[in-house]
Amino acid sequence: MNRLRQSIVCAMSLMFLLPPLAVYAKPPARVTLSVTGIELGSFRDSQGNKITFSTDPSTVLYSAGSPYLAPDGHPLTWGEWSYAAFNDTVKTTLKCVKNGTLLEIKAEHLLPNALYSLWVFANRTPDSPQSSGYLPPLDGGNYDPRDNRRHGHSFVTDKNGSATFSSIVPGGPLSIKGDIWGCLFHNSFFSFHIVYHADDQLHDPIPGPAGVEAVQIGVDYPQ
Repeated sequence: MNRLRQSIVCAMSLMFLLPPLAVYAKPPARVTLSVTGIELGSFRDSQGNKITFSTDPSTVLYSAGSPYLAPDGHPLTWGEWSYAAFNDTVKTTLKCVKNGTLLEIKAEHLLPNALYSLWVFANRTPDSPQSSGYLPPLDGGNYDPRDNRRHGHSFVTDKNGSATFSSIVPGGPLSIKGDIWGCLFHNSFFSFHIVYHADDQLHDPIPGPAGVEAVQIGVDYPQ
């Protein structure tokens, strides 16, 4: 796995940028990205010690003072939480299209029957403030039988922890701050966070409160 790192979600002031006068290089035709991040910062063990990459896989995760729970209610261990990231079982494929960026995700070995949402972070230029928010879908998303709705930025895994997701992400404002180019490859940097919701609820326009949401998978470009 390339440069596996800790993912941290932070809030910054709202800012919108005008497009700079620039001539873009031709974006890649199609790129498949590997996992590069996983959240550690919000987790502790039962004694309050920080979770690290060398933590015993059987260690139960605590967040906001309580065990962090799987969809079936059992306390999650570090081994369960980190398996997908350490084994690179989530593939993200991107392609620029007429109306934005086609995003396709094929995931295996996430938590079974779990609700996840997708969030994007981007810098238009190396010196610009970071924009962030949930994916602003133009088309696509996944159907959730629990509320008979199609959600453009979330998905639910099956009993094996597998899921597929496809959506066209347009340029424009994001839910927390800033905005993104229509073709994501025109940003100098961008990343996707796949966020698990332990309470089985979405908390738009933010991922959710402490102890409820956590970034299980982070994917950066460039890698």
